[in-house]
Amino acid sequence: APSIKKVDLDSNKAIIQWQYPEIYDLKGFRLFQNKNIIANEHDLKKNAREFVTPKLQQAATYDFMIRAISENGVLSEYSAPVSISVPAMPK
Repeated sequence: APSIKKVDLDSNKAIIQWQYPEIYDLKGFRLFQNKNIIANEHDLKKNAREFVTPKLQQAATYDFMIRAISENGVLSEYSAPVSISVPAMPK
């Protein structure tokens, strides 16, 4: 399975970086936010190792997981989930 090595917060977007070996039949990745898919192999091609989310809600916690998919549609296991909390912005 891929492993998420870093999730950074940039104002209210998350920057997710992951590691995965370059296997010959890798098609890309599917990224999940709170178990919902937010990017698939059409967005995250085989060389992708970073994704910036759309704006996240303030005062909320998000879990991210990623899995790889091969050219034949074989899915890897999910990565371990990585959580990030978006603080409430001061008024």
